[in-house]
Amino acid sequence: MSIKYKGKTITAKDIFITVGFFAFMGILTFVLFKAAFTPIPSITSEEFSKALEENGYTYYDSTSEWLEANPGWSFNKCTSYTDSTLRLNFLVFDDAKIAMGSFSAITSKLTSIYTSHRDNAVDCPYGSSRRANFIYRTLKADGTYYHLMRIDNTIFYATSTTERENEVLKIAKEIGYVG
Repeated sequence: MSIKYKGKTITAKDIFITVGFFAFMGILTFVLFKAAFTPIPSITSEEFSKALEENGYTYYDSTSEWLEANPGWSFNKCTSYTDSTLRLNFLVFDDAKIAMGSFSAITSKLTSIYTSHRDNAVDCPYGSSRRANFIYRTLKADGTYYHLMRIDNTIFYATSTTERENEVLKIAKEIGYVG
C-alpha cells in the first residue's frame, strides 16, 4: 500500500517507521523523566551508625560539635566517624528547608576551596547533579576528597585524603548517598 502526498510516495513501511520512532521517543522521554523525578529514600542516624559499625568504624554523636561550629543550624542528630585522614558525617535536620540551607553553606565552603586550589582541583563542586529530592557535590582539591549529598532533611558529608576516596564512596553507596 502506498499514498501519494505532494508528489512523494509514502509506503506503509514509512508510516510504520515514523510511528515507531515517535513511540520510541515517547517511551525514552517517559523513562528519563521518571528517573529524574524518582525520589531517593533517606536513611536514619541508626542506619548510618549500623553501616559504619559493619565497616569497622567507631561512630559518635557529634551533634554538640556541629552546633558549636554552626550555631544557627537546627539539628535532630549528627553522627560522625573521624580519624586523621577520614571524616564521615551524617546530619539529620528538623526539615528539608533547613537541610537545603545547610547544604548551601557547605557548598559555599567547597566553592571557596575550589577557587583557592583551582590549579590542583580535579572536580568542581558545580559539576554535580540535582534530581527529585536530592543534590550532591564532589570535589578533589589539593589531595583532599570532599563528598556532599543531601536527601530530604539529611546530609552525608565526608572528607578524606584522595587515597581514601574509595572508602568514602563505599560507605556512600551502602547508605544510598551516591548521586
